[in-house]
Amino acid sequence: MVVALASGFGFSLLMIWWETALAYHIPPNSLSRVSAYDWMGSLALVPIGYLVAGPLANAFGAREVLGVGGVLGLLMLMLSLLPRSTRELGGPAAAGELPVPQPSSSRAISA
Repeated sequence: MVVALASGFGFSLLMIWWETALAYHIPPNSLSRVSAYDWMGSLALVPIGYLVAGPLANAFGAREVLGVGGVLGLLMLMLSLLPRSTRELGGPAAAGELPVPQPSSSRAISA
């Protein structure tokens, strides 16, 4: 239970930071496409996990499979913090600036 709670909390923080980083570092005209590819890649292996979870639970027990899965999830979240560039990912908020929307090239504003 403790590992599952910690993993869920870490994953929630990860998703907040990830979506914020995408909004700061991806141009607005590309953000929807990048987000779509991100989610497609993130969800691509879910069906394989569903196929593997049942036989593993039958072989080792549901409690053991859930425990190992929770520990692996927590380890993967902690592993994602190893690169310095991940921990120090800057953006307008890190520099004390607010993001300023820029007009896209297709809708140029004439002065």
